[in-house]
Amino acid sequence: EFINFMKKVLLNGINILDKMDGVVLYDNTTGTTGTVALSETAENFNSLEIFFGKKDYSGSIIYNSLKIHNPNEKKANLNLFYRATETVQQAIYAHINVSGTSITKTYYGSINYSITGSVGSASVTDNSIVIYRVVGYR
Repeated sequence: EFINFMKKVLLNGINILDKMDGVVLYDNTTGTTGTVALSETAENFNSLEIFFGKKDYSGSIIYNSLKIHNPNEKKANLNLFYRATETVQQAIYAHINVSGTSITKTYYGSINYSITGSVGSASVTDNSIVIYRVVGYR
């Protein structure tokens, strides 16, 4: 039986567990709608995976994730389409910037649709996408 107390499996000096399982750079069960402070710079990773979500009308969190290749100094969009109320579906987005040890939102908003398909309302101030976890892969 092999017991790995260091949580490392080295191959040519590289921890291959970092490539498979990744390195958790941010993890918060309540998440944040603000700036995410990463525990290590994005420059050190080949890709980042961002896990995010938003509560639906029943209180359940609808999750999604996005993986960004060569993530440092990159911009991306977090997008969700979900049932916001009994009669409204919502497309919601957050434009993010990954830079060094932070992920910041630069634009965000939402568009509401009735369940019959007609556009209801839109917002450019809806900052309700929550980032829960960020994992880096070397």
